[in-house]
Amino acid sequence: IGLVKIRSFSGLEPSFLRLALASLKAFEVDRIVIDLRDNSGGFVKSFLGSSAFFMKGNDTIATAVSRKSRLVYDSLYIVNALNKKDIGRFKDFKVVCLINNDTGSAAEFFAKTMQRWGHPLVGESTSGRSTTLLPFELADGSRINVAYQKVYFGGRQEEISEAGVVPDFTVKNSNTQEDSQMEKAIDILQEGRGR
Repeated sequence: IGLVKIRSFSGLEPSFLRLALASLKAFEVDRIVIDLRDNSGGFVKSFLGSSAFFMKGNDTIATAVSRKSRLVYDSLYIVNALNKKDIGRFKDFKVVCLINNDTGSAAEFFAKTMQRWGHPLVGESTSGRSTTLLPFELADGSRINVAYQKVYFGGRQEEISEAGVVPDFTVKNSNTQEDSQMEKAIDILQEGRGR
């Protein structure tokens, strides 16, 4: 069982994730825990590129809707905008994702996508954001973020509620000596559960 910790969805994250997953595959690892805890998010393009690794067939990742447009993030979008060679590259991994209350934005989108595709989530509900933000720099050096797109998942127009993404297995880490969430994720993978 391998472990991948994603601290943020920076512009380089798909490249780093590709390298980490390829390294694990080279060691014949076929089950992984992806730790998204305390990941406050990042760029939508990074979340999309990272999700593409686990796509099977023509999975739709999400649909982004603004006042002026509607954009479907599916395999065709990945082929045209990102790296088509990444589609399904690591789809055979059994995956469990760890989430908590500080998992937000693009990390929440990734977690929701993985859950929709049958990969279990372990931990606590995420922060609860279903919009993408556009940053604007102000003259005094400060910045404001404006919500400009609503993100829906799959073809059913499912969104993340204010309560956040609810894990399949709710586990709280009450003891600082033990990581009960990680232990649960490992148990699930050892039992062969997950997509």
